[in-house]
Amino acid sequence: SPVPDRGDAIWNCGNCHRNSYEEWKESRHAVAASSAVTRAVYERDFLPALEAGRAAVEDPTLCTSCHAPQAGAQRLPEVTGVALEGNHCDLCHKVHHVEDLNAPGVRGSLVVTRPDPGDDRVPGPIKRVYGPLADSDYLFMGPAYHPFFTTSALCAGCHQYETPGGLPALNTYAEWLDWSATQPVLQTCQTCHMPQGRSRERDKPARRIAINALRRPPDQIHTHAFEGRELAAGVIRLDLEAGRRDDSLVVTTRLEVRDVGHRVPTGSADKHLLLVVTATGLDGPLVLREGMRLPDHAEFGDSPGREFAQVLADAEGNTHVPFWRAVRLVEDTRLVPGQPVEVRHVFRASERGAMRVRVELIHRLRFKRHDVAGDVTGPGARPLDEMIRASEVEVK
Repeated sequence: SPVPDRGDAIWNCGNCHRNSYEEWKESRHAVAASSAVTRAVYERDFLPALEAGRAAVEDPTLCTSCHAPQAGAQRLPEVTGVALEGNHCDLCHKVHHVEDLNAPGVRGSLVVTRPDPGDDRVPGPIKRVYGPLADSDYLFMGPAYHPFFTTSALCAGCHQYETPGGLPALNTYAEWLDWSATQPVLQTCQTCHMPQGRSRERDKPARRIAINALRRPPDQIHTHAFEGRELAAGVIRLDLEAGRRDDSLVVTTRLEVRDVGHRVPTGSADKHLLLVVTATGLDGPLVLREGMRLPDHAEFGDSPGREFAQVLADAEGNTHVPFWRAVRLVEDTRLVPGQPVEVRHVFRASERGAMRVRVELIHRLRFKRHDVAGDVTGPGARPLDEMIRASEVEVK
């Protein structure tokens, strides 16, 4: 278990790796198995779809492969014990390599082992876990250097999965492969999601990996907070232009993602972006003449804007469904690194006074119309919407 226990469980990771534990326990990796939202989605949508024969997958224990990988072939509500800690230290640091990218987690993707106790390249008789530091030889812990931990493939075991029907349910690693092939300098998943030098100890940069470890430069220590959506605001550029043209107000919004190795958003197909455009004059909202409106399921009224999403459909033709019910990809309009997108709206201009234009870019975790976890509170529950970019201009 990762949970500190100085009594009977002296080996628990949090006893010595205090900084990493404190960071990890606030992360979504820590609640992967216990999340109230994940449980609600599993029980209210995933299982009913399987039982009604409307699912594109057939295994009711599929989710535990990544959400509770130490649980084995169990349904998510049946998971108990240390497996409830989700994606924790002892599981990740036993991953030797990834075998099959299209298989989820421990169902054929992650190959989990202990280091070879007879490996003379690692000092001492105790060899318990793998890690990315070649000079780590603390005999009580028994770490073994494994270069695989410096690669994005380490994350691919759970962040890449193809359904039996061939749909990319989780395609983050493949997106990263496409992006990295165009980059002059290699950057891995860990570069952004486990950055070095960010771990803190008593309000100062951490200098030790564990309480009894040797001091290191902070840039050798990775944070274990595993930030995700929180990083979106820093990688999306939003530019807004608005001006009169005859009796119209022309609004142009340009979006571009930079310094990110995958589409935005990535991961579950439920995640999407909503661009909300508002134009007002002295007499209230302006009338839209040209341009897209947000779809009805966004529940923003009849607001001008655009949705950026990976849209999946089930066998009955329903769209915006989760991957376990999907049989085809309808469209994928998510933002691609280095590929700017321009969105244009034309309004009837106000005849008097100044006009104001505001655009907001919102990250939404799940499609609202089909959200079966909207009433859920507890571990893993977060606001459905987070505004990650906004801009406003006045036109006279």
